[in-house]
Amino acid sequence: STFLLGMALFSIGYLVSSFSSGSKKVVLISIVVFIFSYVLNVVSGLTTDLSGLKYFSLIYYFGPSENIVEYSIPIFILISVICFFLGLQIFKKRDISIR
Repeated sequence: STFLLGMALFSIGYLVSSFSSGSKKVVLISIVVFIFSYVLNVVSGLTTDLSGLKYFSLIYYFGPSENIVEYSIPIFILISVICFFLGLQIFKKRDISIR
């Protein structure tokens, strides 16, 4: 599950990098996505009213092999594939300037 979480975060970073030209922006946005996912997971555990938020957190699907959520592997693979191919399509259409 660690590898799949890493691939999901990598593919999200790749998608963001296809939009942005600065590497600092990509790293910052990737870190914000991870922190936002962590905060959603923590907030969902605080009260039962907000327990549905945990399904929008990548951290909820991450865990040791004996505690993996039922659909965590397909969700990580789906996020990775969708973000990678969206980033690839956007990057193909991008006009790269040569200095």
